[in-house]
Amino acid sequence: MTFAVHGAGQPLRTPSILTRVLAVIALAASILIAVPAPSDALAVTVNFDLATSNTGESGTHDVVVTLDTGGATTTADIVVDIADNGGTASPGDYTLGATQLIFPSPITGTASQDVSVTIATDDLSEADEEFELELSVPANPDGAAGGPTTTHTVTILDDDPAGVTVSTGSLNVTEGAAAATYTVVLDSQPTADVTITASVTDDLAGVDPISVTFTPGNWSTPADFDVEVPDDDIAEGNRADVVTHAATSADADYAGITIADVDLVI
Repeated sequence: MTFAVHGAGQPLRTPSILTRVLAVIALAASILIAVPAPSDALAVTVNFDLATSNTGESGTHDVVVTLDTGGATTTADIVVDIADNGGTASPGDYTLGATQLIFPSPITGTASQDVSVTIATDDLSEADEEFELELSVPANPDGAAGGPTTTHTVTILDDDPAGVTVSTGSLNVTEGAAAATYTVVLDSQPTADVTITASVTDDLAGVDPISVTFTPGNWSTPADFDVEVPDDDIAEGNRADVVTHAATSADADYAGITIADVDLVI
């Protein structure tokens, strides 16, 4: 049997341990690059678009919630819970619609949905009121989590300021003739009875009744004041007088409220 020897005179070399380690590291790196990142590595965030908003005392108010995948694509539906944390507004002032939003997969980039709130209409004169909504992502698929704006405060602006409307600013009254009439009415529903008292500055005329009372039930029904001047049988020119008004009430918005005068031409 004949053996052929190549490279005669050169020692036989085997790979060093360091060379083998480097080869293993290179192989592992190539595998990591080739295998896509798992879905739970996505950085999906959910936020309210704004931290606060204002609304009137009627209709529907929408609060926007936006999901952002950071450019990746979701692999599962993402459920967002909406909680009502309450506030100075009473439960009867508003009604929260859906308490859960579902963002169906797949989503790439951003997607938005509305949380709708129905605002109750009332006629009360009251301070502005507010309530807070809070979002959360309980299941956390695709690494989804709330971002920096997970609460939103809605302020309900009162649109029923206290006030008293007098039907006229001046009134012609003839001596000995039928009474001239004007009316007063409240501009908003009070929380307690409101009594309006009329008085004549120089007592040249009489007012009937002297006072009228509005309740939370009849506040929007105008009340009459009749003004009469007795005939004094004296030849004289026209005279002037003024009817002034004062309000008393346990409702702080109506107690002492300014009411317009009525100028009398007699």
